[in-house]
Amino acid sequence: LGHLNYPACRALYRSGQLEGKTVKLTATELVADPPICDACAQGKLTRDHFPSSDSRASEPLALVHSDLWGPAPVSTFKSSMRYLITFLDDH
Repeated sequence: LGHLNYPACRALYRSGQLEGKTVKLTATELVADPPICDACAQGKLTRDHFPSSDSRASEPLALVHSDLWGPAPVSTFKSSMRYLITFLDDH
């Protein structure tokens, strides 16, 4: 989205690789918590949130919510699993 992420900027700054370069960030900005970039936050969204509901399932397992996360950047310890799925009973 047009800019380097803050941890990468900090790493470049601390390693001295920016010496002699024009840097538009102050030293304070390079060590402080980064501001939230709206464009980056929107770009990382994969879908809109579901609207809230006032109703609930009337019996167990009548409505189950699930969420899938992954792939993880590295495999889990002692296996090749890289995904996580959660299930939540609405009852």
